[in-house]
Amino acid sequence: FGDCKVKLMGYYSSLVEEYNSDVDNMCQDAAMSGANGFLMVGIEEGKQELDFNSICCKNNMSSIQLVRPGSSDRRIADLAGMASSFLYVVSSKGKTGARNALPKDLDDAVARVRAKTDLPLVVGFGISNPEMVKRVSNLSDGAVVGSFLTDCIIKNEGKVRDEDVILQKIAHLHRGTIQDIGAKNQASKLSQVPLHVKINSYINKSSMLRVRRCSSQLFRLATIHETVNARAA
Repeated sequence: FGDCKVKLMGYYSSLVEEYNSDVDNMCQDAAMSGANGFLMVGIEEGKQELDFNSICCKNNMSSIQLVRPGSSDRRIADLAGMASSFLYVVSSKGKTGARNALPKDLDDAVARVRAKTDLPLVVGFGISNPEMVKRVSNLSDGAVVGSFLTDCIIKNEGKVRDEDVILQKIAHLHRGTIQDIGAKNQASKLSQVPLHVKINSYINKSSMLRVRRCSSQLFRLATIHETVNARAA
């Protein structure tokens, strides 16, 4: 893949099933194949997403967090804390696929997420023309156009090579990526260690320190006990 950063997207249950629930092995295989992250759909909130996130970090893989419409401020904060590279802001509800317009409240939705993190934010779900890319580029750090490109490949099947279709459409949409002066909600950092990984690392280090201290104290007590016994003898 050269210098491209490749993220694998799919349903959590389907991908994990392929590896008999061995998520660690799945991450290792993905990394060896050239990917450096996952965007998982259908992963359960709580323990499952935290465990997956931790395994990704252990294998130097990012786990992209999806911020859905209607997410509470607390949920957004949780997702921001789990993020390591960027967050995907879903622009609208419903099924995936190209749309003709973006939601009117998208600016406010992106601003709510920006208030919780300094990491890059990308917006996706329905972006289908340079004008939409332009609007998204001026209120976030990037646009996701997966469904649009997929539709282009399907519609042009048999007429031109898939590679040509992708290049032409990317060039067409890329016209909208030039930001205006004063673009909003721009990132101030590119990566971070997820909060729960930091906490677990701190707890583990603290536990090891306590064990070492206890071991040292026990050693001193044992030494004193042996010295006393030796003198008594």
